[in-house]
Amino acid sequence: MIYIYGDSHSNFFTKTHPSRGGGACDIFRSQNMGAGTAHNFHTNHLPTLLENVQPLPPKSPIVIVAGEIDCRLHIPKLFLERIGTLEALVEATVQHLTICYTAIQKAGHTPIAWGPHPTRHLETLDYKTEWYCGTQNIRNTACMLFNDMLSQQGFPFETLFYEVDDSRAVHDKYYLDPLHLNEILWPIAKSKLEKYNV
Repeated sequence: MIYIYGDSHSNFFTKTHPSRGGGACDIFRSQNMGAGTAHNFHTNHLPTLLENVQPLPPKSPIVIVAGEIDCRLHIPKLFLERIGTLEALVEATVQHLTICYTAIQKAGHTPIAWGPHPTRHLETLDYKTEWYCGTQNIRNTACMLFNDMLSQQGFPFETLFYEVDDSRAVHDKYYLDPLHLNEILWPIAKSKLEKYNV
């Protein structure tokens, strides 16, 4: 079994609606821990996550799904406010999230980093503007940087970024709504993660 914890995107793996608390499907069990950023995951969700994984079999694969909202909203906002470069803002966020992977490893489990997918052309959608910031190029550059840095932290890393974003052309057919992926790429996600199943 592979255990998925994180924001509403964690429910993608169990084919559960993003608004639900979690679900089960095939080799996956998901728990939507609520809205939150990768930057603050260690303070807002890590204690609960460690409580949840404590009774699991040793070396259980634990996937953390976080970072999409950071790349879609918070990092671009800080960048446009000239708080820092995209690189520096992403690096700080990844370092904070890495605290969680280290804690899961110390708890005797196998942490797996899941990189966020790109954002759609939200400027053309009828959607809440406070839910995204910056151009799609800024947001997806932040996302690529995030995935690149996350993949270098020494933990297993997987993402669907390049399946969704083919040569910088984001395919709307993969989206359930303006933010979440639908089930089209689920078989690929399963193929990426099933090697960690115990």
